[in-house]
Amino acid sequence: MRITFDALAIGVRPSGTRTRLLGLAPRLADRGVDMRILCEEGVFDGCPEVGTAELVTPRAYLRRSGYVGRWLRGQSRVCRSGADRLVSECFPWPGGDAIVGVIHDLRHLDHPGWRGKLARRVIGRGVARVGQVHVVSESTRERLTREYPDIETPVHVIPNGVDLTAFAPEDPDGRDPALLAGRRLDPRGYILCVGHFERRKAPDVALAVRIALAQRAIDVPMVFVGQGAFLPEETLCCLRGEYPGQRTGHVLRDVARHELPALYRNAACVVAPAREEGFGMAPLEALSCAAPVVASDIPAHREVLGEAARLCRVDDVPAFVSAVLDVIEGRDEERLRAAGPSRAAAWPWSNAADAFMAAIAS
Repeated sequence: MRITFDALAIGVRPSGTRTRLLGLAPRLADRGVDMRILCEEGVFDGCPEVGTAELVTPRAYLRRSGYVGRWLRGQSRVCRSGADRLVSECFPWPGGDAIVGVIHDLRHLDHPGWRGKLARRVIGRGVARVGQVHVVSESTRERLTREYPDIETPVHVIPNGVDLTAFAPEDPDGRDPALLAGRRLDPRGYILCVGHFERRKAPDVALAVRIALAQRAIDVPMVFVGQGAFLPEETLCCLRGEYPGQRTGHVLRDVARHELPALYRNAACVVAPAREEGFGMAPLEALSCAAPVVASDIPAHREVLGEAARLCRVDDVPAFVSAVLDVIEGRDEERLRAAGPSRAAAWPWSNAADAFMAAIAS
């Protein structure tokens, strides 16, 4: 079987889309899939996960973004090159029975005004024109079928996963102390928030938690990991002025993926306050590292994290503060640390690869 993945929308920075492709690629290769990955030159340099996959940088006109570029790639013999399926990770999808459209989340439907209406139309037309739709969680499938009750295209749940070897509770090489020192992270512990700096990920809620802790004279720094236009640095700078004796925290915008396990393992608590998620990759990775997680009570988190995390109502800052205090003051820390790895073990990438193979064969 030959599968072509359209990864031209994937960049070098960490993202859920990039993590999904690198998680699936080696497992699909083990199952005999012949893979081609359409990508910009250098995007996957130094990534052993791509293994024997053929990396192809198409001609300039085929690398165009948006609908025109994806339609051209969907029709191009150069890109298809005898592939049984062309997997398109981002909207708008090209049409055809051999096209697999992947939906990571449906946040665009929540945009107000014309943007939300346009997203609804684009997604609806895309779903109707492809051979299969793959979604990353059952909760995403439920919302898709609720928003588009007349779907006839098969919709398959191909979940994301976690690398249980990399994201482990133990520090296998003893490198964590050096990494923490290099990042100026306090070995006494910190609260960690990982995710793109955008409204959907709710970094403002994490900042509000840190402010509430400062007002209670609780000196635990908040560490943000991510990129984006939102600037948590500004609020942390103000906090330093108001509470000069406290370690308010800082922002890391250049963290490589291989550094994340150490950051999770040494966190006193991981907060994941997202308002919308298709899956919840970061809190799942934290569970796999035995980090106690306090997350928003949204469908994807309920499905993926279950009772291994403390779930709080979306935007309910007092509830988040109470849950974080229960962790850092020891009332709920032991239970959460014990529950995390076993819950994460239910989401290996091998399960995702098996689900992908079953869907493609159907």
